[in-house]
Amino acid sequence: MRRRAILVIILSCLIVAIGFTDESVNAATDHDNRYINTFLNGEALILDPTPVIINKEVLVPARQLFERLGYKVEWNESDETIHAERGLSRIDFRINRGVGDANGMQFWLFTSPLLIDGVSYIPLDFFEESTGIVVKWEDDRLEIQMSTEARITEDERIAHWIELYAFSSSANTFARSFTGKNGAKFEGVEIESVQVDPSGKKGSATYRLRYSFSSVSYSKNPQPSQLSETTLQITDQLIRDEYGHWLFDWNSRDTHIVEDKLL
Repeated sequence: MRRRAILVIILSCLIVAIGFTDESVNAATDHDNRYINTFLNGEALILDPTPVIINKEVLVPARQLFERLGYKVEWNESDETIHAERGLSRIDFRINRGVGDANGMQFWLFTSPLLIDGVSYIPLDFFEESTGIVVKWEDDRLEIQMSTEARITEDERIAHWIELYAFSSSANTFARSFTGKNGAKFEGVEIESVQVDPSGKKGSATYRLRYSFSSVSYSKNPQPSQLSETTLQITDQLIRDEYGHWLFDWNSRDTHIVEDKLL
């Protein structure tokens, strides 16, 4: 009887443990199962598996879409990272890590890349930010419209990259480092000028980034937080690869503080 009682307890524990394991796996992979149509340059893509919606954010199967655009994709199982490259473009991200790197820029990800049934997914926003292609999400029709053939000028392409950079964590880090202030909050970007040389392979852009800062003193006699607003004027040189990627030449950056005021 005693052995039977012990066996029953062990079996009960195993059943409970298995139940919790299944539940946790299901919770981790729980997502909106509605079918999402994906189009590239007007052509319907047959993706297997398809994009998903998690926490109201669209995630796409990374390898399939990067390879559709001609990227070489490498998966490192030991640290669950993906590296994608094409021309001069380099993109890196890690499963369950809230930032992604693209062409020397780092972006915050509201939803981390996920591994679902052995497939890596990334937020649609990061796919757009990292590749620079035009992406539109049609929420009412559950459609992703992507275009590499959008009829925009090279000036507009550079302006698009500047706007992506302005919202990146890299720009925030640069602003804090350049000003020596803490608590940077991005307030806006204003593009003043964009120029492309006749070869179409080099360009430059002058723009302003506006931040509010909250500097706190941690000395023995703490001072109240001091709020300020600072505007940086930046001139960047960019180069274009054969795939149309405009990449920053970080070594040639020229930066000035054009406005600095207390709030």
